[in-house]
Amino acid sequence: MTTRNWAAILPVVMLVLALAAGLASAEDIVVPANSSYSEQVHADEGDSISITWDSFNDVRLVVSDPVGTEIEDITDDSWTVLLDADRTGQYTIIWYNSMSTAQTVDRNIEVIPISVEGLFDSIAMFVLIIALGIIGFIVIIVLIVVFVLKKDKAPAQQPAYQGTYGPPPPGPMPPVSSVPGTCPMCKAAVTPEMVFCEKCGARLR
Repeated sequence: MTTRNWAAILPVVMLVLALAAGLASAEDIVVPANSSYSEQVHADEGDSISITWDSFNDVRLVVSDPVGTEIEDITDDSWTVLLDADRTGQYTIIWYNSMSTAQTVDRNIEVIPISVEGLFDSIAMFVLIIALGIIGFIVIIVLIVVFVLKKDKAPAQQPAYQGTYGPPPPGPMPPVSSVPGTCPMCKAAVTPEMVFCEKCGARLR
């Protein structure tokens, strides 16, 4: 398998592994009455920590980073939080139960590697580029159509002025026949009162 094929398959494999790791941590926990339940997950800097839970009554969730700084504190019976890991190390997740009875919490904790988030960002960027390309193509087509329609509706240009208006000047007069009473062109017989020859149409005078 070529390096290009591995480069295309590797992000998908990492996504599947990340989802599998998240499913492995999906289970019910029991938080004792008026007590707490603590657990830890490891995350690298830049990773994301997804925590989803569902319980019958409200429980308090407190998340601390590797140096003990609280980065999340929320009380609810059902919620989903997505935290960014600013440091590499163990993140502490504590569930507090203020009820007088134990609480069962159906929770799912998933650490999403930064490479998987990069995959999602790459997909989003690809979709954005495709969308911009389609919009640009549509704009170009619209501009071409508008240009063609505008060109078709343009008024016809008037011919350039080529001199004074009126009929063209008459052509040269036909030669005068040397034989009286005949057409100088076709030699047909003509009378003095005729202006054009009846045979060939030549002008006589």
